[in-house]
Amino acid sequence: MLNAFGINGEEADTLMNLARAAAGQRGHWSGYRSVVPHWFRTFTDLEPAAAEILTWHGERVPGPLQSEHYMLKQFTEAGATDVTSLVRNRLDRKAVFDQQQPPYYRFIISEGALRRAPGGFAPAVMLDQVEHLLALDRHPRVYVHVLPFGAKLAAVPNDFTIMRFPDRTRDFVYIEHSAGGLYLDDVKDFNIFVDSWDRLRGAALERGETRQFLKELAESYRSQMM
Repeated sequence: MLNAFGINGEEADTLMNLARAAAGQRGHWSGYRSVVPHWFRTFTDLEPAAAEILTWHGERVPGPLQSEHYMLKQFTEAGATDVTSLVRNRLDRKAVFDQQQPPYYRFIISEGALRRAPGGFAPAVMLDQVEHLLALDRHPRVYVHVLPFGAKLAAVPNDFTIMRFPDRTRDFVYIEHSAGGLYLDDVKDFNIFVDSWDRLRGAALERGETRQFLKELAESYRSQMM
């Protein structure tokens, strides 16, 4: 089956090994800390303690929402040398979804992120990803909204994540760029990004509309595989 995803040989073995190991060992992602960039470790350390996380992504699916096939394809296309640890780390990070009191995760994803596959268009990979999003959206604390191409916005900002905490004293905005990550906790800067989030949210599809959009997109990818 993995051949349909453009995954063969060593890559397929990697994915199968991860699938076998993941069920009993998730939640211990810190053992893969060496593959996490130093500038992202603050984010992952604070993530489990957050009350709410608001994320906007324009051209790629956010890490916590990626299916195993999508992330494997992404890392191999990027030329990563330790794909197994990278994928495993990302899978284990999802354990935050199922902790006793997980944060509320609110994701806005551009339609473009759901039509652009790592390494070139691959209907099987993107079908797997869209079906994964539909499954995740049933989680009581995970909300996914799609920003369609026809959304009424003057412009869209670069990707960013807003992290809020119960006491509101550690709130910050995280922005990732090619050379690292930027953390903004100044109130004025923080509020600018909250306003950006509100505009994006106002233009994005509602939750029910997003589910319908994803179902139709999945059917489109399914038909392209016939």
